[in-house]
Amino acid sequence: MAQYDLTPTLSKFFDRHLIIPLLEFLGGRGIYDADQIRQSRIDIMKETKMVDYIISEYVELTGDQDSIPAELLLKREEVLKGLNERQQETEQILGFFQADDVKVTVENSNDSDELYNTLVRVHEFKPEMLDTIYDWAKFNFECGNYKGATEYLDLFRSVAPTNHAKQRPARWGKAAGEILLQEWDTALADLNQLKADIDNSVDRVPITESLNDRAWLIHWSLYVFFNHPKGKDLIVDWCMGGPDYLNAIQTLCPHILRYLVVAILTNRRRRHVIKDVIEIIKQEAPNYKDPVTEFVISLFVEYDFDKSQKQLKECEIVLENDFFLVGCVNDFIDSARQYIFETYCRIHSRISIPVLAETLHLNADEAEKWIANVIRNARLDAKIDAAKGEVLMGIPALSSYQMLIEKTKTLALRTQQMVNQVDKRVGGRTTAGYQEVV
Repeated sequence: MAQYDLTPTLSKFFDRHLIIPLLEFLGGRGIYDADQIRQSRIDIMKETKMVDYIISEYVELTGDQDSIPAELLLKREEVLKGLNERQQETEQILGFFQADDVKVTVENSNDSDELYNTLVRVHEFKPEMLDTIYDWAKFNFECGNYKGATEYLDLFRSVAPTNHAKQRPARWGKAAGEILLQEWDTALADLNQLKADIDNSVDRVPITESLNDRAWLIHWSLYVFFNHPKGKDLIVDWCMGGPDYLNAIQTLCPHILRYLVVAILTNRRRRHVIKDVIEIIKQEAPNYKDPVTEFVISLFVEYDFDKSQKQLKECEIVLENDFFLVGCVNDFIDSARQYIFETYCRIHSRISIPVLAETLHLNADEAEKWIANVIRNARLDAKIDAAKGEVLMGIPALSSYQMLIEKTKTLALRTQQMVNQVDKRVGGRTTAGYQEVV
């Protein structure tokens, strides 16, 4: 299933430190050679200051403690020297904020612009001190001290003026640190602030920059979307709540459709957007497809139940080997079976339980209990004839008003999708490149 591994594609939108968890996950899946994964981790981290991590990986790769490259040992000495020098310089500034009068000023201020001006005017705070705090935070981040980095970046952002050039990079860096610390609530708060910053600056930056920023934000947010209790609602709201992020997905990263589909199918509260995501999948089929998107097409468009069952088996393997979706496997399989059953029921008036059991890969008794639960939970107009081993479906009546609502409720979104298709054919796709945070 290496052909469906999105790690190389996703990595284009991540900071180096955010790629490491993905590579560590792949190391235990058996998709790639273990030494190949370890070498990839070494290559990724070479540009950071996590020298001890790189050395340990190198020793694991070679099995020789005495063959560590001289340049790595030299770099380690340089990092330690830089750590001591920066620490002495930063301690003086951090001591500045420990003064009682400065503490009172900071505690009584809710506005960074006002606080900065007061510190400069009253307490002789120097602008270059901000750069020192930021650089110290970045140094800690590059060394893998994410806790320290987020604390110093928080200090920087609370003091720096809102128009400071490093405010947004500091927000990206703080979000990255909180993600790596698995502090999902605070990470979500910073990602939401980044979203607001990006959305509010759309009139001041080129459209390509806005698209890239949104594509990066969606990728980083995958960590939160599939770990935070409200995550699956959020990815649907972000991507399907308007044209902006949907445009970024269709232009730069159609592979995000995999995660959007899983979030929708495993979240019954968002089933009303299935029709819209189907249209997007159909439009993007020439650019991206995988077993997850093809399952949607085979079930909801082609009504090919044999094909959908084959795709579902592949979906299980794909999700088990996806860093972000491995925790969704059971929910996805259960939800997919329910959708198969509901769709099957809506096009048949009489259904054989043994046939349906075979389709769902369940024995007859398990299938009957499972079907009864689905009928009850989905409120289907159906009943089970246990004597004949059949499910009898009623015929739902749909009023003219309901039909009109169904036809018109998504016109705005579909119009935007058509505009996106025209834009792509006229202007082509742009590509996102690697960039550093903090």
